[in-house]
Amino acid sequence: MNMMYGPCVGMKRIDRWNRASSLGLRPPDDVYRLLTSAASEVCADSLWDARV
Repeated sequence: MNMMYGPCVGMKRIDRWNRASSLGLRPPDDVYRLLTSAASEVCADSLWDARV
């Protein structure tokens, strides 16, 4: 939820991570591993999806 990595409304978490990475913002690798893990139960949608 750190705004350092840009807005998050309407974006999937992996898309936001990829955007931050491509902009050189160095998002945490642990978050990437969680988002791409097949065994992960992390919701891939935005935290604000259907709430805003």
